[in-house]
Amino acid sequence: MKPTQEQILNSLSKLIKSEGKVKVELGIADDVNKARKKLEQVIKDSEHPIKESKSILGELGGVAGVVATMKIHERTVNKLVTELGDITIKMEKALKDLGVNPASQSTIIDADRTFTEGLQARKELTGAIEKIVSKAKQIK
Repeated sequence: MKPTQEQILNSLSKLIKSEGKVKVELGIADDVNKARKKLEQVIKDSEHPIKESKSILGELGGVAGVVATMKIHERTVNKLVTELGDITIKMEKALKDLGVNPASQSTIIDADRTFTEGLQARKELTGAIEKIVSKAKQIK
C-alpha cells in the first residue's frame, strides 16, 4: 500500500516543523555554551583580584590598627595639652602674684613651646585620622 499524497504532505510538514524545532534547540544550546564560556572567563579573570583582596584586607586590618593607635595618641595628647595649659596658667598667676614676669622664666618658656608643639601634634593626628577615614569611606 502506497501512502497517499495527503499522508506524504503531512509527514513532510511534520519533518519540516521538527527540523525548525531542532534548529531552535541547537540555537539555544549555542547561546547556553556562549554564556557559560563568558562566565568561565570572568571567573578565571576574577581569581587575581580575589587574591589581591585578601592582601588588601590584611593591609586594611593594619590600617585599622594604626588608626586606633593614632586615636589613642590623639586623646592622650589632647588630655596632656589641656593639663599643661591649666598648670601653666596657674604658675603664671602665682609668678605674677610674686611680682615675677612669667615670660622671663625658662619653665614657662619651655611649657609654652611644648604646649604649642602639642597643639600642632593634635592637629596633625586629627587631620591624618580624618583623611584616612574619609578615604576609607570612599571605597565602595
